[in-house]
Amino acid sequence: AVIRAIDGIDVPRMAFLTGSPNGDRLAVSEHTNIKVYDIGTGKLLRSLEFGTAPRFISLDKDKKRAMVLVKNFEIHALDSWQVLGTVEPVERPLVAAVSSDLTLVAYVGAGSGRLFVTETKTGKTIFSFEGFYADYATPIPVIPAAMSFSSDNTNIAVFTASGLLKWANLTSKSITTRSPLELAETEMTGFKTGTH
Repeated sequence: AVIRAIDGIDVPRMAFLTGSPNGDRLAVSEHTNIKVYDIGTGKLLRSLEFGTAPRFISLDKDKKRAMVLVKNFEIHALDSWQVLGTVEPVERPLVAAVSSDLTLVAYVGAGSGRLFVTETKTGKTIFSFEGFYADYATPIPVIPAAMSFSSDNTNIAVFTASGLLKWANLTSKSITTRSPLELAETEMTGFKTGTH
């Protein structure tokens, strides 16, 4: 059943969409614009032209800031779109995720296949894990398709095109890999949806 139809979204030009952690905002990337909607009313709240296509957006849990990836990761105030901070990635991100409080950004680099976890306040990479990307020339390709932080921001799940899940625990600095069959037998709890 349709809960809310939102007019004005140019679906053929839409690159991605994501919801706020509490589910009352929707951010949509259309070509070179980002638009933020109120899900309850369908009303357009904010729109910003970037001049180039944004590749990622995430809204914080307090509905005050957004993280946007154009060339760098930029934190914007939602009320004014003012840039509050910038994080330059070590290498071009394939996929990215942001903690719900926007204090950490994680991404898989296209060159090294490493998972980088960076503090947004300092721009310092605090963790770097190997083995998150291997192309189709390898025996077991690991192509990252989406990723997400756990609700407590201590774990990062990276989902691959082949159905593997690679799980990075930031507390123990450990990596776990699960197959699609193992995932079907395990309940996935504590992860936000819609961020990638």
